[in-house]
Amino acid sequence: MTGNTGRPSAGALGWSGVRVGAWAVGIAVALYQMVVFRQWVNGDAISYFDMSDAIPSHQWSRLVSATWSPLYPALIGLLNTVLHPSAAWEFPVAHLVNFLCFLLAFVSFEFLLRSMLGSGSPPGEPLPRWAVLVIGYSLFLWASLGMLTLMKPTPDMLMSAFLYLSVGLLIRLRTAPDRWRDWVVFGVVLGVGYLAKAIMFPLGVIMLLASLGFSGDLRRRVLRTALAGCCFAVIAGPFMAAVSRVAHRPTFGEAGTVVHLLYLDKIAPYWQSTGDATGAFIHPVKKLVGLDPPAFSFARPISVTTAIWYDPYYWTEGVRPGFQWQRQRLILRRNVWIYLGVLERMAGLGLALVVLWWAAGLRGTVASIFAFWPMLLVGAAALGAYATLHVEERYLGAFLAVIWLALLYGVRTLRPLTPRLVGALVAVIVLNLGWDTTSQILGDVKDNASKNQIHDFEASVALHERGIAPGDRVASISPWVASGWARLARVSIIAEVQRTRANEFWNSSEEYQRAVLAAFAAEGCKAVISWVGDMALPAGWQRLGDSPYAVHLLS
Repeated sequence: MTGNTGRPSAGALGWSGVRVGAWAVGIAVALYQMVVFRQWVNGDAISYFDMSDAIPSHQWSRLVSATWSPLYPALIGLLNTVLHPSAAWEFPVAHLVNFLCFLLAFVSFEFLLRSMLGSGSPPGEPLPRWAVLVIGYSLFLWASLGMLTLMKPTPDMLMSAFLYLSVGLLIRLRTAPDRWRDWVVFGVVLGVGYLAKAIMFPLGVIMLLASLGFSGDLRRRVLRTALAGCCFAVIAGPFMAAVSRVAHRPTFGEAGTVVHLLYLDKIAPYWQSTGDATGAFIHPVKKLVGLDPPAFSFARPISVTTAIWYDPYYWTEGVRPGFQWQRQRLILRRNVWIYLGVLERMAGLGLALVVLWWAAGLRGTVASIFAFWPMLLVGAAALGAYATLHVEERYLGAFLAVIWLALLYGVRTLRPLTPRLVGALVAVIVLNLGWDTTSQILGDVKDNASKNQIHDFEASVALHERGIAPGDRVASISPWVASGWARLARVSIIAEVQRTRANEFWNSSEEYQRAVLAAFAAEGCKAVISWVGDMALPAGWQRLGDSPYAVHLLS
């Protein structure tokens, strides 16, 4: 396998042993994650599920959110329309959508690989073909199954597919810019990518501007970029207009605003104060006066599972982010440390990269890596944007894969590397990425064992048996953001005890507990549902089946 040290053939992958093995491993691990985490949901996922109801109910306005993007919930709604799953299968169907997004991302990544292999530059001897494929596929599996994972029903995997497609098209257009059809496809992919996740809008603008920097006649470059930009606008424009109407100002999405208010402006829980932000809430959350720990009411005109999190921008409208340099500096430092922690886990990959650079020579390395500057630009822009606000590893995987791929494939030497050196370096990279991916998967399984049970379905069935019907308004006392039982029972949570202090409810006086229940009843709640674990229940509370939830019916 190490004998082929020649230049990889332009754009061809073929069903080599490496490719077959990568697909087999990828599909097997993805299926494992899909099955193990089939009942896993979080607060964001519940919001996407509520948006997905737009497809079977034809209530298209549900897909327009200032915080969440529409394509992922539209896919969930489409599959629900086709399969008509029962309540027990609703969450697994969403995880099936994640699996399909993974397959799309895999195909898109291969398109990026083919674009790089067929770029024809930079000059010099690249890594052997088999080494390029092994490293490339290892990076993809690490990014998709270790960093992003199929655990959370969120659009990150779907977004990664459009990232790989758009970057691959950008590389292809840099070396073969004369096909006008490719520019049309480029613009369409950027537009659909924006519908998958809002960060693809600024990245799309950056990629369009980057295309102006390609070599060739300036006039033709401008015309081609304008054509791609028009296609981008045709796809993205209608949703931007709809979101701007919801936000009452021009915007491509307000997710960044909400995150800024939460992490930098330190808005009080349940939007009770503006923190360091300016303005006033147009839709203030009601605090139930005189109760401590506090309880809140947040009913909305639209019937959704968790009104407080269905579209957080609704509650923050009227408030504008401020700027505190000291706090921004702390956020930057914290997020940079997260980046450094990921890089520390990639020590083997970094070491292999240094050895490759040394073998190629510094001058040749810089020149060859610069040939893939669009990939580095897009990856650095995304990492920089996240660093200023909030970082989670699922945000980083695809962008880090693009950066590492450019740094590794950009290496060119004056003469072929010895097969032994190449084999050793590839082995170090694969072992490093494989170990980190395995560790993260096993850690996710261990840390989320309780969330993988079907407690939510049991609780929803028991609620219906006690007379709680779809559409009823209820209150919640729980430390968890996710409300899978409420989604499956089709009830609306419009009030709750502050989540971070929910456990204090059970240690408080009977007088306080009665006051809380009376306040919930006054807000129109038909029942109160609480996470109780295995505790003994006080009078008036009934356990919901074998689940760790209990209900208190209100008159």
